[in-house]
Amino acid sequence: MLLLAALVLILNVTTALRVGEVSAIDEQYWIDHLHRGADFEIERAGAPILQETVREKCERGMAPSVLQVEPVPPCEPGHLNPRKYGYWHGVNIAGKEPFYFFVTGPIARVFQATPLDLPPNDSLITWARLLGSAWALAGLYCILRIGELLAVHRRRLVVACMFIVATPALLHANTIVNPDTTALFAGAAMLLAALVWERTGQRRHLLLLGLAALVGSAFNEKNAIGVLLVLAYFGIRALSRRTSSAGNREEGDDDAGRDADVRTWRQYAMAGALLVVALYLANNGWDWLYGQLQAHVFTAPPAPDLSNNPIALLYGNRDAGFWDYFGLDTIFRMFPPFQDIAPPAERTHELYLTLAKGAEYIAIGALLAVVLRDKLTSKLSMLGCATVATLLIAPTLTVLRNQWVGGTFDEPVWRYGLGALPALAIIIASSVRTRFAQVAFTVFTALLYVSALYVLF
Repeated sequence: MLLLAALVLILNVTTALRVGEVSAIDEQYWIDHLHRGADFEIERAGAPILQETVREKCERGMAPSVLQVEPVPPCEPGHLNPRKYGYWHGVNIAGKEPFYFFVTGPIARVFQATPLDLPPNDSLITWARLLGSAWALAGLYCILRIGELLAVHRRRLVVACMFIVATPALLHANTIVNPDTTALFAGAAMLLAALVWERTGQRRHLLLLGLAALVGSAFNEKNAIGVLLVLAYFGIRALSRRTSSAGNREEGDDDAGRDADVRTWRQYAMAGALLVVALYLANNGWDWLYGQLQAHVFTAPPAPDLSNNPIALLYGNRDAGFWDYFGLDTIFRMFPPFQDIAPPAERTHELYLTLAKGAEYIAIGALLAVVLRDKLTSKLSMLGCATVATLLIAPTLTVLRNQWVGGTFDEPVWRYGLGALPALAIIIASSVRTRFAQVAFTVFTALLYVSALYVLF
């Protein structure tokens, strides 16, 4: 952990300090959420944009984006007109779960009060970006614990951890203000809780699994991919148990070939039902609570007309056709979830892009190696199958959910799959077995890591 902490802090802190521009991944709106969350306030649709938010945007500048109509003008003295800086109708990303901001915001505020001042002007946003490393390290700790449960070689797992940390989508998520920062920790905590319950079968560990799913999904609705992965793993384990039990009965041996940790299919069904309930509560519980607060505690202004702003024109109501659900561009969108949808200019350097593309092939090769080479009686092979299934199914489910909930076609992107990276790190580490493969993978990871630093300068 000390080694991982050092390497993660060097990479993420350098990135957060060197890349000052506001990210095109909605960070211009998450900044407003963070300022309010630091004071435990709830962001409301139609509320005026805070002056601190506008000043952060015009001081830092905006990263290039298809949503950006024109360059952000420089800051003016005194009161800033939000419309002049691209905020058309106040807050138009609201109603989201505020828990990430209620955790990161107050902690960032405490650090901001210390004598150490960070640019620009001791920014709360800079401190919040640095706290992305804490979320990442919490996730990496859980990954190491998962490795212990599955008997994965620790040194190879540490290299695999640095491999995923240096990939574009996770590196970006960990160094800007956005709820995707919680994905690695949420996905790893869910998988760790699932494996602990499977090993012990104790009710308290089952409740811990439900709590991990509830809290992880509440931080960010995209973290639901961690629940989906555990459900897929449980399904494969239950199917394997029933198949092996039937085979054993035919041979007159009830214990032959049985995994000591495997639960009964009824236990897996109960755990799966608990996960579904936890996910439902996480995604809908806040909507209900927000409605109650709006009805009895505060009165939100009427929702503004957003039909003509660039976001509405880009993400407005659009029907999804067959190929939007099942086309190759959809199915393989998160396989693996490495690409960055809106990288900062520094990360479009040819060196880093080439190595990042190579990282995709390594991850795909590792997944296929574990799935095809190992027997399905192996836990790691089953986890590999569950990871492959989750990464291929999740994009289609994303399109279906957005059509069902909002009637819009929201194209799935790689960062939606970040919660599956803990399982992917385990699979990669377990697939690197020969001496040559270990050396080659370590060298490649070092090159990817150094290139991520190099392009910043």
